[in-house]
Amino acid sequence: MNLSLVVITLNEERSIERCLASVPSAGEKLVVDSGSADGTMAVAGSMGARVLSHRFESYSRQKAWAASQAEGEWILSLDADECLDPELASSIRTLLEEDPPLDAYLLRFRIEFGGRPMRFGPWSGEKHLRLYRKGAAVYREAGVHEGLSAYGGVGLLKPGFVIHRSWESGMEQTAKSEKYARLWAEANAARRHRWVALQAILRPAWRFLSGYLLLGGFLEGRRGWAASVSCARYVRRKWMLLREIAAQGPATTRHPGGTPSSSQTGESEPGT
Repeated sequence: MNLSLVVITLNEERSIERCLASVPSAGEKLVVDSGSADGTMAVAGSMGARVLSHRFESYSRQKAWAASQAEGEWILSLDADECLDPELASSIRTLLEEDPPLDAYLLRFRIEFGGRPMRFGPWSGEKHLRLYRKGAAVYREAGVHEGLSAYGGVGLLKPGFVIHRSWESGMEQTAKSEKYARLWAEANAARRHRWVALQAILRPAWRFLSGYLLLGGFLEGRRGWAASVSCARYVRRKWMLLREIAAQGPATTRHPGGTPSSSQTGESEPGT
């Protein structure tokens, strides 16, 4: 099958094997690493991946460069902390064995929280552009995340989901939340986005209520409550950091480490 799985990495030794193994139909598995200090590259190589090194500038540029190195006609872009469930892996294989009517497809996502994927709650309903014919989509700079935009029509592929495991512990969750909140605040401060006190109050409240009530987080029990609270805290932290950074002047964005939670069109916070 003429499919390239493309993954960018930095210190993803714990996750990369799961990611690569979830796409058995890929004719090429390409890993582009930006300086891992752990065994990421060795593990990827042992899984049959072609491993390249490339200096990190931004998520968009890194993913665009990685895609340009792929040899397949179709590209499936995953982050190292993501994997396909068997249903989606089968859906992709079936689609590409035929003559796909479109050149780009959205994939549905489920966030793994508390040890298993969540069906309801603040992250339910996520879908992101990840499967496309080479040359049919372009990565654009989009602040915290990279924006992948298709030139033509976009379909929704199902059944099946991309499973996103964003962290392994509460400490890692806190660190990732802080990293992405700061990146968001720096990007918005650079665009001279104004800090508004009312938004810093209303947006976190809406994030909690929408996730817990409107999106059915309560159906997940304690996990739904914890996820909704976590998302609200993340939103509040973004706005508090925006006030802080805007007052000091925008800082130069640093390489935050790790891979983004998602390559997407309008992707939400990374499992926080």
